[in-house]
Amino acid sequence: MLQSTPSIAEEDENNDNEQYDYDRLQFPIDKRLDTSLLKNQHEQLPQITSPTTTGLSSWRIPRLLLNFISVSPHMLAQAEERLYQDLKNKYYGEYVHIRGDNLIWTVRSLNSPPDTIPIVLIHDFGCASGIWVQNIDFLSARHPLYMFDILGFGRSSRPCFDQTNNISAETKFVESIEDWRIAVDLQTKFYLIGHGFGAYLATLYTLRYGQFIKKLILLDPWGFNPKPDENQLNLSTPLWIKLIAYITQTWTSFSAFRYFGPLGLPILKLLAPRWKRLAPIDSSYEKSNALYEYLYHVNVQPASGDVGFQALASWYGWAKEPIVQVEHSRIESISDEIPIVFIYGSRTSIDNTAAHQILHQRGPNNTYIKIIHNAAHFFFMEKPIQFHEVISEILTDLPVYFRTLASVDRTITTTVLPPDRFRTIESLKRLNWNNTGPEQLARAEMKVFETLKSKFQGRHIPVSNNTQKIWTVYSNITSKNYPLVLVHGFGGGVGLWSLNLDQLCLDRPVYALDLPGFAHSSRPVFSLDPIEAEQQFVDMLEEWRIGIGLNEPFILLGHSFGGFLCAAYALRYPKYVKQLILADPWGMGQKPDDWQTSPMQRIPPSLRSLSSVIMKFSPLAALRAAGPFGVKIMKYFRADLRIKFEKLFDDDRVLVYLYHCNAQVPTGEEGFRTISDCLAWAKQPMVDRIQLIDEKIPIHFLHGEESWVDVAPSVMAKSKCENVTIDTIPNAGHHVYADAPVEFEAYLKRVLINKE
Repeated sequence: MLQSTPSIAEEDENNDNEQYDYDRLQFPIDKRLDTSLLKNQHEQLPQITSPTTTGLSSWRIPRLLLNFISVSPHMLAQAEERLYQDLKNKYYGEYVHIRGDNLIWTVRSLNSPPDTIPIVLIHDFGCASGIWVQNIDFLSARHPLYMFDILGFGRSSRPCFDQTNNISAETKFVESIEDWRIAVDLQTKFYLIGHGFGAYLATLYTLRYGQFIKKLILLDPWGFNPKPDENQLNLSTPLWIKLIAYITQTWTSFSAFRYFGPLGLPILKLLAPRWKRLAPIDSSYEKSNALYEYLYHVNVQPASGDVGFQALASWYGWAKEPIVQVEHSRIESISDEIPIVFIYGSRTSIDNTAAHQILHQRGPNNTYIKIIHNAAHFFFMEKPIQFHEVISEILTDLPVYFRTLASVDRTITTTVLPPDRFRTIESLKRLNWNNTGPEQLARAEMKVFETLKSKFQGRHIPVSNNTQKIWTVYSNITSKNYPLVLVHGFGGGVGLWSLNLDQLCLDRPVYALDLPGFAHSSRPVFSLDPIEAEQQFVDMLEEWRIGIGLNEPFILLGHSFGGFLCAAYALRYPKYVKQLILADPWGMGQKPDDWQTSPMQRIPPSLRSLSSVIMKFSPLAALRAAGPFGVKIMKYFRADLRIKFEKLFDDDRVLVYLYHCNAQVPTGEEGFRTISDCLAWAKQPMVDRIQLIDEKIPIHFLHGEESWVDVAPSVMAKSKCENVTIDTIPNAGHHVYADAPVEFEAYLKRVLINKE
């Protein structure tokens, strides 16, 4: 990433640990290949025309235009064949007849273990059963597996839905599922797993036919929350949008897309680039193309299921009849004997408020919420290994006290995320309001580091079972002196040490890392419990030490919040900590009882009075809300940061760097907010436990004379521990390393322990 710079280079590494070694599966339809997906050779393909009067399908379209649109079911069947080519287990595909002379395309597993509970999968809106391609081998190896294309979607029949009648559409969807169950002779109880819109239908089915459900598993479910009013949404619909909506009210989500003809596939690739990294098995060109072609042919068929969905959905995408309503919950009709499990990706845009309400209503004995870290709406494709682990735990009906790989894996948690925890940020990101991302941050960091004279390398160190990465830059690692590890403060990154790195690496190895949740490191979701959140930070630092190979004593230097975490690390993992240096550390002292009237150093009274309001938001939420104006706002409010780095460059590059560090999903900020009390103090102050740090570890406090951080807790620590020293640098503020870099480096040269 940064290897084009003269002073920092990224090492190549392969962190793709989520691939499966599948055997090839052959799959014949029209080509009559020797395949192991057995099919009904007398199958009847559904008609390519649809009785719906939606959009342009009500026009008298010339045959030439029909050929241009290319909506042949055979094309979809062939696209599905290519998608399934590398499956390991054998499956049987057939059209199942239901009432109304409709057909439901069904794929079931062969040779699954007998006498086990079957699994039924229901896909999301705009998809079909092939979307489970990365999961069905795993699931079918343990349970009989059934998956089908919802009526009106994929390869199933496309009947007419009344777009104006949501009750009729709901009944038609639910009854088609029950007709399908009867037709496939599924008489035993089964696990019902639905995703998105499929989860909504699975819930509606359980409301009517719960006697057949062993467990209801809802993946990022749509349609559970009542639609807020426009004032709550901060949405005001302009007249021109309402006019367009009226003109196109007979269109569906895919109406325009259908009539792009041969241009549809490249447009899909352009508008949905994320599908490339969700491609099955690997990210090869052929595999990603197979997924794109499949989804393209799924959605260019005649409008039907999307018309039914439109009958169920309101203008902004909420369900007209949500599962959880203002005065009651429809979930009350589901027996308490049926466990309900909600699984969300930590980066999803789906609001999980309703899941919280259902958990509160039903209780924790039969309702569960799990979060898969660092994954979005299609987490079962993004993170198949983590998804399979949590599904294994759910389906095995283990007792609560039994700990499985899923229950200890930090990528899977039962922590309940607060409503819309990251939804706003992700929405802004999709609208490109925040023009940021890892690539922009890498370029900004490169601009900061290009002034260095020393050679620094950079790479990501995997932690948390290879699901998270900690960005690290380092230099002079062949030196025999004690290594120095630099940990930045809140909202910072490795680039803030650029004033000091050249001098520090002259006589010893130097490692600077981005804390998890900040800057260029991964964005894990932290617990809402302050003790657990602190432990997550500290444990990932220890995994980083192991991953980077620091199996010898080293010196740990942390600034501000980084100083707090360094002290917590030395408390928990003292074995290799040779020396601890805390530069203007945050979180040391107790929050005073009269904190609003106390001097509170130099924090303006206006900010103190707003602290209760500020604590309801991520600390840097305003920066992200500013979007493209973020750098200008930083330049206005934090011009001092630009001045601090004028010794290296006379431009705004450090502000641009800090903007991209903090304009992304704020999981590190959420972790900090959980640990902090009104931002200025820690809920678990370090001064209360600093005496528990191994007395053999020298602890040095370094403060800026003009900093807002109180020196009193350091003095209290010195009174408790004989291994503590305190120093102050004149004319320096909180960023002591940047306010007085020469004095800071001279101090380190004086106190740092050398092997000689």
